[in-house]
Amino acid sequence: MKKNPLFPIFFVVFMGYVGISVPIPIFSPLFLYPEQGMLSPDLGEMARVVILGLVLMLYPFGQLFGSPILGRLSDRYGRRNLLLLSLAGAAVSYGVTAMAVSSRSVILLVLGRLLSGFCEGNITIAQSAAADLYQGHQKMRAFSLIMMAVASGFIVGPILGGKLSDATLVPWFSFATPFWASALLILITLGTVFWTFPRHIQRQEDQAHDLFRDFQSFGRTLFHRHLKTIYAAVFFLNLGIFFFFQFLPIYQAQLWRFSANDIADIQVYVALAITVTQLVLASKLTEKLKPSQAIFSAGLLLAGSLVLFVIPVKPNALYFTTVPIAIAIAVIHTNCSVWISDIADPAIQGEALGLHSSIIVISEILVCLFGGLIAAMAPSLPFIVGAASTLWGAFIVFRK
Repeated sequence: MKKNPLFPIFFVVFMGYVGISVPIPIFSPLFLYPEQGMLSPDLGEMARVVILGLVLMLYPFGQLFGSPILGRLSDRYGRRNLLLLSLAGAAVSYGVTAMAVSSRSVILLVLGRLLSGFCEGNITIAQSAAADLYQGHQKMRAFSLIMMAVASGFIVGPILGGKLSDATLVPWFSFATPFWASALLILITLGTVFWTFPRHIQRQEDQAHDLFRDFQSFGRTLFHRHLKTIYAAVFFLNLGIFFFFQFLPIYQAQLWRFSANDIADIQVYVALAITVTQLVLASKLTEKLKPSQAIFSAGLLLAGSLVLFVIPVKPNALYFTTVPIAIAIAVIHTNCSVWISDIADPAIQGEALGLHSSIIVISEILVCLFGGLIAAMAPSLPFIVGAASTLWGAFIVFRK
């Protein structure tokens, strides 16, 4: 029976985002609630929010280096080899994070999250493999399935994070348990890739590794005359996206003191909305709109929805206000990847998509770095700033 090459790609992305989203319902209660003991009980809420923002920054900071470096190396040494190596590192990183949470060690947590971010650059490798294998409408289908894997991972991850950290369900569950589970899932993914990932995907001829030359090459790709405007739009659009994703749990904790389970429920709901969008809307948009047109429309929708999001004061309103945000995010992410892949030369697919991922994580780093200060001023302010950034990103796409 012939193996479907898209299966291991889907599985890598799915498991990667399970691991990414496991901490979402955990870190806000862990850092913001004094009784959890992660930080000194003498610290006020403003200091806790700022520190939490810095902790959230660690993962994308590691990914900033991991995505382009692993993407570039996969162009040279093969997708499969780099996937196996990075998955092994990811499993170790989640084990380190679990030990950090158990011991309430901030230093160990810093190491674990940085390593996790670097190794999860393997998601870029999976995207590059899809670009190698598919063209035209098949490529859009492949990237839509990858986005579905992202959304599915964001469904399963918060469930694991919320349920496996709940000691009322099982007495020995703790905030560390979901990270041990993530390490196990990554090891399962490693085995799946080893046995099912295609060996025949094209790779470039081996060259001596020259880090300086690699970064020069990254610069050429970043300022490619057809790609640089897209990268600028990606940056501002993702500022808005990450102001929503990173500060939604903090917003829930600040306004309503949500538990990890409560935070997980909303995260799962948003991920389901993204998945449904991919199933119902993505292929139809492909037939009717160019990627740039779809991104522009979704950018306007996201900007308006972020403003409306902060108006209701009852927590049940989240089940209504998050839906248009989820739809817009799904359309933006899928079409940006396809737009870049269509324009980039085949020889730099991994590098171009790696830089795309790096720009996304730079926006995430900046959101986490400054968002804590913004949220400390007012819980709703990150969403207003995100709306303004998204609107500017949509304007860049319109001018393109």
